[in-house]
Amino acid sequence: MLNIFDVIRNIIAEQKIILPSFFYIKNLSGYHQCLLHPSKLEKLLPGLSEALVNAHKKDIRGHLCLVKKNNSLVLKINSIVIFNFDEECEFVSPYSAVESQQQCEVETVDELIEVLELNCNQAYSGQDWKWQWVDMNSNKLNVVNIIPVNTKLNADFHADYYAFYPFLDSEIQTVISSLSSSMLNVLLADDSTVSLLTTKAMIENIGAHVTTAENGMQALAICQKEDFDVIILDEKMPEMFGSDVFFNMKSNNLNSKSLKAILSGVTNKKEVDGFINKGADIHLDKPVTKLKLQKLLEISKQKKFDVL
Repeated sequence: MLNIFDVIRNIIAEQKIILPSFFYIKNLSGYHQCLLHPSKLEKLLPGLSEALVNAHKKDIRGHLCLVKKNNSLVLKINSIVIFNFDEECEFVSPYSAVESQQQCEVETVDELIEVLELNCNQAYSGQDWKWQWVDMNSNKLNVVNIIPVNTKLNADFHADYYAFYPFLDSEIQTVISSLSSSMLNVLLADDSTVSLLTTKAMIENIGAHVTTAENGMQALAICQKEDFDVIILDEKMPEMFGSDVFFNMKSNNLNSKSLKAILSGVTNKKEVDGFINKGADIHLDKPVTKLKLQKLLEISKQKKFDVL
C-alpha cells in the first residue's frame, strides 16, 4: 500500500514542480494515513500527474488539500477541485479533521519562513531559524539555527530538522511546536544498533532531544546522573532487561516523574502487566511506528499516562 501524500510529493519532484506553486499539503481527510494499492495507483497516476502539471502551468498557487469523499479522496488547490481519485482508499489512524494550523495560512514561501521565525524567536530570545534548501534542484530542505549555520554549511549540512517539499501541514506544525516550546528530553535504550538508530531518528524528527544507551546497565547508569521526560527501553537487552531497569529505578526513586515505556514483541497480557508492575507506564509493540512515538511524547507533555 502506498501513502497518497508521498505519491503526490514524488510526482511533484519528478515533474520538477518547485517553488512557488504549491507550499504545503493540507490533510483534511480525517486520517493520518491515506493508502492506495499499487494496482489502483497505476490507473490514476497519469491523470493525477497531468492535473498537478496543468495547475502548475496555469500558475494556480496555494495549498494542496486532500478531502475524504465517501471511500475515496478529492484533491483541491485552495477551493478548486483538480482531481478526483475515484478509487477506494484505505484510511488509517483517524483524527479530527479541523483546520487548526491557522499560522500556516500564508500566500508565499517568504511568509511561511516569517511565520516559523516569528514563533521561534518568541521562545529563543533572538535566536533566528531559517529554512535552508539543501539543493535548489531537489525538494529536500532543512531547518537550521542561524548561530551555527556557517559551521553546518561547511560540514555535511546535518540539520536539526528536515522535511520534504511540499510540506504536510502537520510537519510545519511539528517544526513550530518543537522550536517554540522546550524540547522533551528522551532516553532510548536498545541493544540492536539498527533499531536504536531508526527509533532515534523518528523521535528526533518528531521534535525531541534523544540520549541513547546500548544496554540496560548503561541506561541505568545514565538515569542515575540525569533526569528525562521520557524513557524508552527495549525489554530484552544484555546485562539487564528493560523492565528490571525500571524496577531498579522505582526502588531507588530515580526519574520518578518520567514517562516510562517498554518496547517488546510480547502480546501476552500477563507479561505486559508484569512490565507495568515493575515500573513501566506503557508497553509499545515492536517494531514501533512514528505515530505511536508521537502519541507517546504528546502523552508526556499532557502528563496523562494511559496505555497506548
